[in-house]
Amino acid sequence: MFILKDNNDPNGYAFEDALAKAQYMYPKPRNPHIHTILQHAQQIYDGELIERSICKQFPDIFKPINMTNCKKYFVGYQRNQFLLKTKERKISKEMMRKNNGAWETYHEEKNVTEWEYMYYDIFHVPTLSIIECKTYDSDEGRKAHLQQIRENDWKYKKMDYFIFALNKDNFNFEITDFLTLNGTNQFKSHDIAEFIEYKY
Repeated sequence: MFILKDNNDPNGYAFEDALAKAQYMYPKPRNPHIHTILQHAQQIYDGELIERSICKQFPDIFKPINMTNCKKYFVGYQRNQFLLKTKERKISKEMMRKNNGAWETYHEEKNVTEWEYMYYDIFHVPTLSIIECKTYDSDEGRKAHLQQIRENDWKYKKMDYFIFALNKDNFNFEITDFLTLNGTNQFKSHDIAEFIEYKY
């Protein structure tokens, strides 16, 4: 199945979101060629393109996991996990202010709240299934994703499905795998076309 790439971000909101994640949320990237916050933000932005594109192509079937959609679609335990489970961190920086007409430097600290939902990708509206999206450019990249998920099964056990998409060209992704991970850490393949056609 091919997914048309949705590169439409005329006001830059999606990139600003990726920039905030690079600055405050995500750990240091593993890629040794990424050295700056802007490079990290671009990596996050490019990685999330598959999520934006799937939701654009199937707007009634798949939606991003954000605060608005968590409040609108989820109930009970899952809603509480997304909206009530938080992490608190302190960030600090040097600021400038005027004191008696002269500028002075002062140190400011504030608490930053991270909600659980911020670490998830998209969900399937009819079933509320949580889906992690991965993209790759080569078979080695695909194998690396499979290994990463297996090695960090504690992190990914909350995911219901995994979408692997080949970065086909400048215009398309090709979904090559639609997987679940079972209790013995083995992947099982599913038909994403049937999943998309699933009715309420």
